[in-house]
Amino acid sequence: MSDCVVCDSSLNQIKHNYDFNLVTSDCRIWYKRAQLAYCNSCGLVQRPRTAEWREECIKIYSDYEPYRQGAREEPKTFDSRGLAESRSSKLLKYFLSEFNIYEGEWLDYGCGDGSFLRMLSSLARGFRLSGFDVSYHNKSIVENEKTSFFSNLSNINKDFQVISLIHVFEHLDKPIEELLALKQCLHDDGLLLIQVPSYELHPFDLTVYDHGCFFSIETLTFTLKNAGFEVVQITSSVIHKEITAVCKKAIVNSGVVPKNTSEQLVESSLMYLDRILSEAIEHSKLSPINIFGTSIGATWLTGNLERDKIRCYLDEDLSRVGHILFEKDILAPNAELLKNAILPLSKDIVNLIRRRFKL
Repeated sequence: MSDCVVCDSSLNQIKHNYDFNLVTSDCRIWYKRAQLAYCNSCGLVQRPRTAEWREECIKIYSDYEPYRQGAREEPKTFDSRGLAESRSSKLLKYFLSEFNIYEGEWLDYGCGDGSFLRMLSSLARGFRLSGFDVSYHNKSIVENEKTSFFSNLSNINKDFQVISLIHVFEHLDKPIEELLALKQCLHDDGLLLIQVPSYELHPFDLTVYDHGCFFSIETLTFTLKNAGFEVVQITSSVIHKEITAVCKKAIVNSGVVPKNTSEQLVESSLMYLDRILSEAIEHSKLSPINIFGTSIGATWLTGNLERDKIRCYLDEDLSRVGHILFEKDILAPNAELLKNAILPLSKDIVNLIRRRFKL
C-alpha cells in the first residue's frame, strides 16, 4: 500500500466491509470498488494511490460534466426556512465581508466551467480574474475580456492576492506538491481560500470514487501547515457539510500532528451509510421508494438498488424539479411524498427537513 500523501507515513486500510458501488463527483454511478485507508501518523483518510485508482480517475475526468442534474446550475444551499442560495454566492459573501478584500488578482484553481468566477465577477468587480484548469474543455467558456485562462502554472508570471480551490483540493493526487507550487504564485500578503467536503458531517463523501482525500478540520489544518501555510480561519459553519479554510504564507512550517481518531470516525460514517442502505432495501421490498435529493447521496443509493425499486426523486432545488434522473422524475417534495421517502442525507439535515414538513 502507498504511503500518506501528506506526511509519507504508513497507511492502515479501513477494516469496515466497504463493499458497495461508488459514485463520481459529478454524480454518476461508478461500478468499481476503491480502497479506503487512514494515515497511522496524521490520521488523514485517503485513497491509496494505486495504478487502478489513478486510471479510473482519468476515465472519470475524460467525460466529466458537473451539475448534470437539471439545468446545469451549481448546487443550492438551503437555510432552516428552506430558502435557497447558490453555494458560490454564500461562500463569496462570507469571504469578501470577513476579509474586506474587493480588488487585486484572483486565481481560481480548478475553475471548471468558470461558474465560481462568474459569481465573483457579479459580486466584486474590482478583481482581475484568472482561471486554471488542466483541461482545455471549458477554455472558451471561461476565457473572456475580463478573465484569463491557464493550464500550466509555469506560464503564469504574476502574483495573486487570492487563490481559491473550491471543491478541488480533495481531488488532487499530490496535494502537498500542488500547494507548494501555488504558494509560489501567491502574493506575500495574499490569501488561499479552500473549501472541501467534510466526511464527518456528510458521510456520503466517502462514496465518491475520485476523491483522493477525505478531510476533517484537524487533518486539513495539518495538511496546510505542512505545506507552509498559516491557517487564518477554518470553520464548518459557512456552508453545511463543507470545511472552509483561509490561509496565508507562514514564516515557519508548524504542522503539529493531530490526535488520530480517524478509524473511529470513518467506521461511524460507514455504519451510517449501511443503515441508510438497509432501510432503503427493506422499504423497497414493500413498494417503490422516493429518494430525497439528486446529488451524491441519491446517486449512491440508486447505484446500490434495483432500478424498479425507485419511484421518483424529490428535490427542493426548483432548477432540478421537472427534469429526469436515472429515468425517473424529479419532483418537488411535499408531506405526502415524503412519507414513502428515504433521505440519504446527514442526520441534522434529515431532522431539519422532517421538522419543516411537519413529519
